[in-house]
Amino acid sequence: DGFVSDLRKIKPITAEQERELFIAIDESKKRVEAAKGQDNYIHVKTIEDKIQLDLRNEIISRNQYLNYAIAKRYNNTDNVMDLVSVGAIGMIEAFDKYDYTQNVRFCTYATYYIRRAINAYLNKENLMIRTTNDSKLISKVKNIENIFFAKEGRYPTTAEIKYILAKDYNINNIDELDLSMAD
Repeated sequence: DGFVSDLRKIKPITAEQERELFIAIDESKKRVEAAKGQDNYIHVKTIEDKIQLDLRNEIISRNQYLNYAIAKRYNNTDNVMDLVSVGAIGMIEAFDKYDYTQNVRFCTYATYYIRRAINAYLNKENLMIRTTNDSKLISKVKNIENIFFAKEGRYPTTAEIKYILAKDYNINNIDELDLSMAD
């Protein structure tokens, strides 16, 4: 993975470095505001836009490992790099809405936007693994099986488990595949 080895070469951004970069962006925006109405406004704006873009890219690139780490957790697709690309869009959205004066690290703030972008992509592409057999369901099924075995001397059928889940736990719409995965 060339991308991952490249990521490892980039040092993570510290809170102090992050704050300095955001302050530099604010100062650049102030210089553009101050130049309004002057003859050199277009020149100043062009230079300051480039400075702001470079600073934004620095912040985003120094947080790409976070994006990769989040994308890697969605291990239900063949191409993690697609998720990294989508996560980068989420990170840019987070950057646009971030306020460094709130004393929250950008990486903390961006995590929500990265996850939201990836989930939206997976839902749109119908790649999200939807399952009802989380650990709570599995433990309930095991509990039902143990109690049923103690009372009846045999394990319950799938239909009996579904009936007990609906009656005792108000869990409906469980399909047989979900129950077989709980075994």
